Amino acid sequence: MRMNLNTNQFEIERKRYLIETYFESTKYNTHIVFYKHFNEENAEFELLKRLENACEKINVGCFIILKNNIIQNTVLRGINVNDIDDSRILCVISIHFDTPKTSNHFTLLSMWNPIRFHKNVDISNLSGMDGFLSAHSENIDNFTKSISTKPILGYLNTTTSGPLLNLTFGSYKCFYIGINWEILYSIPYLNDNRLMTIELLKKMDETEIVNIYGPKKSWEGFKSYIGEIAFDGESVIHQINKCGICLVLSSAANIEDAVCSNRLFEGLAAGVPIISDKNPFIQSWFGDNIFYIDNLSSPDVALAQVINHITFFKENPEITLEKMKNCREIFINHFLLDKQLVNVLRNVKNYRDKGFITVEI
Repeated sequence: MRMNLNTNQFEIERKRYLIETYFESTKYNTHIVFYKHFNEENAEFELLKRLENACEKINVGCFIILKNNIIQNTVLRGINVNDIDDSRILCVISIHFDTPKTSNHFTLLSMWNPIRFHKNVDISNLSGMDGFLSAHSENIDNFTKSISTKPILGYLNTTTSGPLLNLTFGSYKCFYIGINWEILYSIPYLNDNRLMTIELLKKMDETEIVNIYGPKKSWEGFKSYIGEIAFDGESVIHQINKCGICLVLSSAANIEDAVCSNRLFEGLAAGVPIISDKNPFIQSWFGDNIFYIDNLSSPDVALAQVINHITFFKENPEITLEKMKNCREIFINHFLLDKQLVNVLRNVKNYRDKGFITVEI
């Protein structure tokens, strides 16, 4: 018993020493934490890489934790985040709709998933949060307010801080990347929207105007399939730049709630023209600087529109470049990840210190 007691005490002192040593020597004055829902490489892993990069850019330390609260990075890897005093952690940010608050620290949930996703999980995951972050969706913001009185403390999209590459048309190929879950796991397509997307990609594949990336098994039979791209926060942006056109196709749920995926922001950072469906979020923010298609009407109509847009790019490069510049300016002014984080962290500090909220778009 005495040996176990001494061993436990030694472990407590060891962790305390590691924590104190880290905070005495770190260059960061502010630290935040991100929940990691999946312990594998996927879109969430890519986003975490970008969040880490953004934190480094604004000189903020960040820890990555799983739902068991164990830190996964830095020299404090293996330490329970609850062993770190609350005064040293400004906030925890959960980036997955199904991750509840599990730490003792002030915790925010990023509300960038469609409402139907949230309705399929335990509602206490949302109501148990200390606050929320908006993705510029009025529908989702209203839903958030309907289930909690906790504040919305800023805006955070599934965006990036860069690299911001030079504007280009690349090889005039449309870039598309996806998991294609239905093929990968042999399940029916979730809705007509998904089915229409796959049918459009098949027709684009036949006309050789698209490069497709993702798991090899997901795209068997597509001659335009290129391969997988590393989940490192940057490689996908460089690949889009090489292709020269970014194809942004939204899910039915994203269109319904006027919220967009990371693909739009990757394309804007890559510096290429964007061909997109008529997602209200994209239309509202970027207007006629984006090149739209009616992919929900029919694959044939959408294919013709894509081909017409590519022809327009080739025949009217100056007009297209002007629209690309406008998109880049909107992106830099409103959607750079490091800028959004700066505003969020300021709002959180003000709220925790003084009890008031300052939200900037």
